[in-house]
Amino acid sequence: MAASSASADAHSSEDTIEGWFEAFNHRDLDGMLVRFHPAIEFRPLRFPGIDHAYEGHAGIRVWFAAVTGGNHVHRIDADEFRMMDDGRILVSGSVSLAAVGGIAPFSGIYTVDRGLIRVASHYFTPSTVLDRLGLID
Repeated sequence: MAASSASADAHSSEDTIEGWFEAFNHRDLDGMLVRFHPAIEFRPLRFPGIDHAYEGHAGIRVWFAAVTGGNHVHRIDADEFRMMDDGRILVSGSVSLAAVGGIAPFSGIYTVDRGLIRVASHYFTPSTVLDRLGLID
């Protein structure tokens, strides 16, 4: 892949992930689903009543109902995107936790396939910790 094509793909993937954050922060389920691959594998932030993993759009609907029904009022803000050697995208930022009035570190690792998020894993930890754990290259 040419360098300009790789750069364009990375930018497109960033746009897709940013769009997912914006839709999530507005609790726009349809806006999230249009950015997720139909066979999405999603490992969200761990909150009470939230399972470890969800699969497919049906799983996202179950997760979304748990988030909104559990009054989990939080938002995700991205500060940095980094393309990893294996093509996954590492996002570093913060999670604003309205219920406790605080901010926590956020890291997400994404696989984007043809403009759709295929795999997403979220962590309440800075990317430096993920690096030490060997989860990123």
